[in-house]
Amino acid sequence: YQCKHCTFSTNFHSVIEQHISTNHSQDRELMCPYCKVKLVDNDHIMSHYNTH
Repeated sequence: YQCKHCTFSTNFHSVIEQHISTNHSQDRELMCPYCKVKLVDNDHIMSHYNTH
């Protein structure tokens, strides 16, 4: 199973579901400490940090 949001993959469906829930869930917003923009996953927040 390949994550459609990042490069993570696993052989187990339950693991990919947990990964997506933990790392890419809309419920888990991350806020930039510099400008207070809200982003939904670590990949986006890291890309955003590079703009500062």
